[in-house]
Amino acid sequence: MKARSSLTAAAISLLLWGCATETGVPLGRRGVRCELSGVTTVLIEDGPAHATGSRLLRRWDLPNDQQWDETGTPTGPAYQGYLRQIENNGFDGNPAKILKTNDTFNNRLVASHLDDWMKPASCLEKRLLLDQHERLNMISAPTEFAAFALLSSDQKTVRVYIYTVNRNGIGKATPLTTPVGQDVRSGWIPLFALHNHPFVPGDKRLNGAPAPSVPDADFQNNSAKYLGLPEARITNGVDTAHIPASAFATFRLQGSEEP
Repeated sequence: MKARSSLTAAAISLLLWGCATETGVPLGRRGVRCELSGVTTVLIEDGPAHATGSRLLRRWDLPNDQQWDETGTPTGPAYQGYLRQIENNGFDGNPAKILKTNDTFNNRLVASHLDDWMKPASCLEKRLLLDQHERLNMISAPTEFAAFALLSSDQKTVRVYIYTVNRNGIGKATPLTTPVGQDVRSGWIPLFALHNHPFVPGDKRLNGAPAPSVPDADFQNNSAKYLGLPEARITNGVDTAHIPASAFATFRLQGSEEP
């Protein structure tokens, strides 16, 4: 964890695209497929899958030879259906326009780093969003999830934790961060935390902005401090902001004035 958390933002970017870095940790190969396999373990499941307020925490171990961090689209019609719903509800998918419409300090900060931070949503990010979309329709009943991606010490497995409470918000994240922390202390290497922002019809302030809210920025800072988190990602399922830990402290945090 120590060597991983000390990487520069540039090295992190290269690492996540499967290039060699000083850590020697490869993370997949370039490609366009989105075919993810692995073993899923349900750790918490409270309430019916399609009910508001139902909790789910699951762990997904992926072999580190897949296209999980590339931009391929999952097979089947679900993702294209999600894109059509976004368009049919009048949302503009352009991240620059989204961030400008939802004018907050943190959104402006991400907008000023679009070239460096903004990327198309990855295979894994699309898959996780679609899994949540199947629980509650992401447009008609917008909800959020939070996730962590870790790398095994032998570099063969990518472990993903996903947590949701089937609401547009997560609340206390300790059900997620507790097992993540245990893994990190056991030698798993933190790669990034991921959180989604849904498109909410009728509210231009909740337009899928791929940027951290003030509580998200607090979570990023705390995850860097206690877990050695090197990167945070915010996705709307179309585009994803990749924010390096070196920038976490520049965001508006709880207790700061919001301009």
